[in-house]
Amino acid sequence: MKAAIMAGAGNLPVLAAKSLKNKGVETIAITSAESVRAALEPLVSKVYVVGLGQVGKTLKILKNEGVTHFLMIGKFDKTVLEGGLKPDLRAIWLLFRLKNRNNDTIHYTIVNLLEKRGITTMSQSEVLNDIVPEAGIFTKDKPDKALLGDVAFGYTVAVELGRLDVGQTVVVKKKSVMAVESAEGTDKTIARGCTLANGGAVVVKAAKPSQDPRFDLPVVGMDSFKAVAENKGRLLAVEAGKTLIVGLQDCIKYANDNGIIFMAFDPAKFYDKSLFE
Repeated sequence: MKAAIMAGAGNLPVLAAKSLKNKGVETIAITSAESVRAALEPLVSKVYVVGLGQVGKTLKILKNEGVTHFLMIGKFDKTVLEGGLKPDLRAIWLLFRLKNRNNDTIHYTIVNLLEKRGITTMSQSEVLNDIVPEAGIFTKDKPDKALLGDVAFGYTVAVELGRLDVGQTVVVKKKSVMAVESAEGTDKTIARGCTLANGGAVVVKAAKPSQDPRFDLPVVGMDSFKAVAENKGRLLAVEAGKTLIVGLQDCIKYANDNGIIFMAFDPAKFYDKSLFE
């Protein structure tokens, strides 16, 4: 087995590389993010810096390296599709064939392209299973009935948002939607929604109903907690068993220090079907 990490920005590619190294898996990395290149070099056999639009070059690297398994991980700025992308002929052909530019459509196109070449796409949740929390309340402060009601309301809205493959984050207050995530990403959505709520907002992040564990799992890290705290949010809730938490213990400490409630919820207990009856 030889693996390749397609590394976006952030800490997740580094955590994935460490995990694969600890498992004894020979790994290379392909990235267009200079911010992670240096961090990856000690953890993998080789790092290739390749533009996001250079599909032909990427496929050639995978073939020459004898890669059998592939992991997509990290933050990829989808807005690059609207400017700044320099696609090669293979990328132009793929983009032309997309029925839309939603995340799942793009990801499954990549998976199918790799599978035709005998390369298996690895599961993010399996590689990084140690940072996927089970259900629980992790902070000293606990939610009251009203806040739990907002979590249930936010999760139910997030399910529908995810069903449309639009985003994974919803900000609510007193069962009113303040913001939903789109192309701007989690942290900007949190900042916008918490600002509009003017204090006391509840942030809910959840997997899509058709979530594929191989890519685009919900991710929360210190920047998300800072966005909640700096904009007077009250609670951050994530879906248990399906969310990657970068720096879990540091996030818990920050939440405690800044009066934020942090919890992972069991989706079976928080979906409120009465909202759509």
